[in-house]
Amino acid sequence: MDLDQDLDISHTHQPAHSPGLINILNKNLSKMISTRRYRAHKGKMEDYHMEAKAEDTVYLLERPHPETRPKVFNMGLYVNVRSLDPTS
Repeated sequence: MDLDQDLDISHTHQPAHSPGLINILNKNLSKMISTRRYRAHKGKMEDYHMEAKAEDTVYLLERPHPETRPKVFNMGLYVNVRSLDPTS
């Protein structure tokens, strides 16, 4: 890739707090289970991406102690492209 403009890239990451994270994961898992049942009731095909997300969520929730859970982070990626010409 060839750019004539200035480009700034930065990122941030912070550990996610466990109590709030557990609540969010439980809500998301409930929504995924509900969607799975609805799709099955309507005779629609399985959504394999959602199934993978549900499996990952269960994996995170099954860890009994915080020290055995995988570390989860909130992450942000910021890209800033500067140019003198607004059309480029």
